[in-house]
Amino acid sequence: MTSSIHIKLEHPEALEIRRDALLFEENLLKIIGNIRAYDALRKSEFALKNKIKKDIGELKALVSHVESTLPKEEVKSIGEQYKPEKIKREAKQKKEIKEEWASAKKHKMSELEREIEGIRDKLARLG
Repeated sequence: MTSSIHIKLEHPEALEIRRDALLFEENLLKIIGNIRAYDALRKSEFALKNKIKKDIGELKALVSHVESTLPKEEVKSIGEQYKPEKIKREAKQKKEIKEEWASAKKHKMSELEREIEGIRDKLARLG
């Protein structure tokens, strides 16, 4: 059988221990937030790398197609890739992806921030 040992603490000591515990909990929540943000960044990086890999493959196919269709002596310009409409469309898609990630990150962080604010309120009431 285990027996309990009770230690008498003075009020200031008890407040200090409680304050330390709340600060520890707040720091842990911040660490969790940082880990989640890092995870989101890694997922974003992975998606962007895959997109770049896909785009490079498409470019290689396009270059080989152009090389095979063009005569060896003549070189024609490739103006299709640089149409303003296509560039604007791609910029808009990139912007939408960034906005989606930002809103997802904001939603996740708001939960953690509410918990952190609760801990800060408890700390303020203690001291």
